[in-house]
Amino acid sequence: IEEPPSYVLFIFATTETHKVPATIRSRCQQFHFQLIPLETIKEVLKKNVLEIGVKAEDEALFWIAKESTGSMRDAYTLFDQILSFSDGHITLDGILQKLGIAGVDSINTLLTHVIKEDSRQAMEMVDEILTSGVSVEQCIKDIASYLRVVLLMKRNIENESILGMQKSSISEEVISTFNEEQLEAALHLFLQLYKDVRYSLSPRFELELSISRLITLKRMFSSSQLVKQIQEMKLSLTNNTTIPTTVKKATPPVVTAKVEAPKEEEKVVEIPIPVKVKVEEKRIETKEITLQVIREMSQVLAEQRDSVGMLLHQVVSIDFTPTLLTIIFSSEYVVSQTKEHMSRLGEIFLQHTGFSGKIVCEVEKKVVETITSTTDEVVKRIATLFRGEILTN
Repeated sequence: IEEPPSYVLFIFATTETHKVPATIRSRCQQFHFQLIPLETIKEVLKKNVLEIGVKAEDEALFWIAKESTGSMRDAYTLFDQILSFSDGHITLDGILQKLGIAGVDSINTLLTHVIKEDSRQAMEMVDEILTSGVSVEQCIKDIASYLRVVLLMKRNIENESILGMQKSSISEEVISTFNEEQLEAALHLFLQLYKDVRYSLSPRFELELSISRLITLKRMFSSSQLVKQIQEMKLSLTNNTTIPTTVKKATPPVVTAKVEAPKEEEKVVEIPIPVKVKVEEKRIETKEITLQVIREMSQVLAEQRDSVGMLLHQVVSIDFTPTLLTIIFSSEYVVSQTKEHMSRLGEIFLQHTGFSGKIVCEVEKKVVETITSTTDEVVKRIATLFRGEILTN
């Protein structure tokens, strides 16, 4: 309708505004609705409970508000479904039992056994959760959600609408035992498990295996922690070098006849202190490098299946001084390949001959002259073909 009557009002509702053409959006008054906060939904449900005259636990209403994900319609729908099997008293335990969801108390108990590294009790707790009707996938989701909440609380996030769980329900022992990096690793483990379990031959076995890995979580050290400990050890060893190697035992005082009571001998314990010992480096005498020496090195490396041996086999000649070794190869290709292994080449010469100077790789002059003459011939042909003139500097 190009020009609708004034009494006609069109209402267009969508959750995918970006798919609506710009020509339509430009002719509409747009209202962007936002999600309703969790606390607001919870308060509305409380009023609804009072109006209909039923009882409901605060934790149960919190769970319903969380599961509605900001939609009041979904909250009312879920509330009506739960009310139908609650006999006038809505409890969180009743909801979890009927819907097959692992409760926070069960996960608290499970992770307490994990902290104590009690594999038997942990596996029995997993069996109890699954026997109660909770599916393996749902159990994985619940543990992942729990670990997420603990990680957020470790980062001083206390807003329950963000946590999605009441703070008082989380075990303080779990929060204090694990650090942030360990919790991130555990959360990543269960998120990956949820992706993999759908293709698993035995989802329950995958869950039990992850719980076993979780038991060793306390002994996990991140790379940053290892670096920190190494630095502390290095610092302590460095400080100890300034202390004398042994502490001299105090000699007992000489007791003369004039002294009424002899003094007791002072007991001093000798403490060994690590000392830096300067080790004289064994200097390797530099041997004279000849073409024959390089041939022998090539043979040894070839037997060891070292690719550098094949490159040294292409050496035509050398120019050796105590500080510079110039190696002449037969082709430009071999030179380019050798330059990619210069560090390895230096190690080989140092090991076999003791030479630690500079190494330069060059192409045989005959090859360079051949390439130059071939290039000049091609240039002359091009100049003749196009009737041009070759300019020289």
